Amino acid sequence: MNLELFIYFNLSVGLLLALYNLWLIIKAKSTKNWDKTDGTITNSELVDYTSAGEANSTFKPKIEYTYFLNGNEYKSKRIYFGSHIMTSYNKRHSQKLVEKYPKGTKVIVYYDRLNEKESVLETGIKSQIIIGLILGIIITGIGLAFLKNPNLLNDFWTSR
Repeated sequence: MNLELFIYFNLSVGLLLALYNLWLIIKAKSTKNWDKTDGTITNSELVDYTSAGEANSTFKPKIEYTYFLNGNEYKSKRIYFGSHIMTSYNKRHSQKLVEKYPKGTKVIVYYDRLNEKESVLETGIKSQIIIGLILGIIITGIGLAFLKNPNLLNDFWTSR
């Protein structure tokens, strides 16, 4: 593989990961100031996305809810900003969310008054987006180190 291409790919992935998680952090933090209304869980199930022949199982909670504002019905699947990241791999965490939000349960929905269709069931910043940001920064840092000194990567590949 071309070392320069590898370095730029590494930098791109790291920057995209860091920027995406930074955006999630900003959005998650803003939910603390969102308005709230009543809602209802309309679907709550643990979905197994494991393909035939795969050794590792992949699970995701499928939680859907509705809420009404100003005569309009809104539907959402977002539990919190970042909930789609780690919950798709961790059965125990996914199962806990399904148990926490069973179908038919009345819930408090937090929504953005400037964009009423944007909502969450849980406000604030969760650990997986912090981890994602840190991981993106580390990958970017490694890419920058290799960009500054490509011999580091060359030495790594040739020493194996």
